[in-house]
Amino acid sequence: MVSPRFSALDVLWVVLLSAACSNEVAIAPSGGGGSGAGGTASSTVSTTSSNGFGGGFGSGPSASTGTGAMTDACASAYIDLDTPQGVVHFDRSCPFGWEQQASRPVAYFNSGLAFTDSLVVSGCLDPASNVSSIRIRGNAVDTTQPSTSPGVVESYVDSMSTAWGSTQSLGQIVITKMTSKTGEIVEGSFSVEATANGQVVMLSGTFRACKIDDLHLP
Repeated sequence: MVSPRFSALDVLWVVLLSAACSNEVAIAPSGGGGSGAGGTASSTVSTTSSNGFGGGFGSGPSASTGTGAMTDACASAYIDLDTPQGVVHFDRSCPFGWEQQASRPVAYFNSGLAFTDSLVVSGCLDPASNVSSIRIRGNAVDTTQPSTSPGVVESYVDSMSTAWGSTQSLGQIVITKMTSKTGEIVEGSFSVEATANGQVVMLSGTFRACKIDDLHLP
């Protein structure tokens, strides 16, 4: 059996999230199985729910309303995950207080402690649930221009509520459009390994995420 293996930085980040956000639980690929997740898309899974969900990190702009960073550009934000069953189309933000500055998938940098230019890209199918959700993190990402950086899946919860975590292997996150302005779009792609229940899969896809305020850790 292959167990998830995490670096000290990964463990620290999970602990900080758990302490800072009372609503946050582990997130995680669709369908399970030992095959890779880069097959040809044949269908799309989506949702049109617009429910809000407050709580969590506290002091971010409009953190309790989920509308602080929304602009016309952000209205088209998404994360597309390729799976053998088709494309999973995450088009909502997740029910974690800081990320509810927008109602669509978000991108933001972590700073403080051991984090340096750490970019988080996160999205859900349902804004009131973390089932069917994904969070990718790129390390040492250029904050001003397109770049390619090491990446990991912080968490992925599939439609069966299986929580997938990162392996010890680094993947890749490619940023094709970067902005520092809240309410504008960060675009790119990712290819990262995930593991659960002794299985290892490759998660790959593309994103167009709404840039929200960066999370400054103490």
